[in-house]
Amino acid sequence: MKKGTKIFFFTTGIIIFLVLVYSFGFDKILFYIDKTGYYFIPICGVWLVVYILNAYAWQLIIDNNSCSFSKLITVSISSFAINYITPFVSLGGEPYRVLAVKEDIGLNKAVSSTLLYNMLHILSHLFLWIISIVLILYFYNLDSASFILLLISFIVILLIMLIFFIAHKKGVFKWLITISDKKLLTGLHKLLLKNKEKLEIIDKEIIFLFNEKQSVFWLALFIEFVSRVIMSFEFYFILNSIDINISVLDAIAINAVSSLIQNILFFMPMGLGAREGSLYLIMESLGLTPMLGIYVSVINRIREFFWIFIGLLLIQITGKRKYTINEIMDVNND
Repeated sequence: MKKGTKIFFFTTGIIIFLVLVYSFGFDKILFYIDKTGYYFIPICGVWLVVYILNAYAWQLIIDNNSCSFSKLITVSISSFAINYITPFVSLGGEPYRVLAVKEDIGLNKAVSSTLLYNMLHILSHLFLWIISIVLILYFYNLDSASFILLLISFIVILLIMLIFFIAHKKGVFKWLITISDKKLLTGLHKLLLKNKEKLEIIDKEIIFLFNEKQSVFWLALFIEFVSRVIMSFEFYFILNSIDINISVLDAIAINAVSSLIQNILFFMPMGLGAREGSLYLIMESLGLTPMLGIYVSVINRIREFFWIFIGLLLIQITGKRKYTINEIMDVNND
């Protein structure tokens, strides 16, 4: 990357990171790390495994030896760090992904692989929610309201998954151009048509992977799903650090429900408020003290601070080429 871009990503990230840490309280961070004890190591370590799996899924999609696996790991960690601190839509890491690998695999491949990876990332979430709902309905005693709510959620998520598969099969942007040809979406439709030639090239990459290399598609999706399950162990270790014994199934349920609520409120940076509320509710539904949700969310956020810091550092120490701010804007415009 060019020096200007690296400085932009790193400086902006560090400023937001320091503001978040300051508002959270450095003494509070040290207190909770001390309270968690040696469990803080596996809590953070779980996410190293997750990032490695994320990078492997992305490598399968790229299908190109020009970009080393170690680079994909560092870019993955950094891009997720940027997403954590990006307000509203948490998509700041995607332009960084494209810029970080476009010299190795070309711009079209960088954009299409990033887009495809994000779609698989979302699909893995949907699969986690679907499977978790089935497990919760089967293994947990629910009241009528909770049962109906979960059943409705199950149907809605299935419909969303169907839309994703249709978009993959026919081409994401071709599908968007078709559905945006409405009065309320004329602005989006004109923007897509303006960049139609570029988008068609990217669509070809997407259609090829989904239709011609389905084994790669499903393997990458399975790896992403496994990474989602592994994330659940963070909650297992957090609660065990204070002698609260839960099952792996409980941990998966906590992960699924809290992530579902946070994604509904995706516009909030770092899921502020949504995480605490969701964890409070899920602890109560599992028969645990609801206030445990606050403790879990605090440790969860401190773990995020750790990986944000690592991700921002990796921006500075990786990548041979640097990009200008104008190039970042070009990626976003493309």
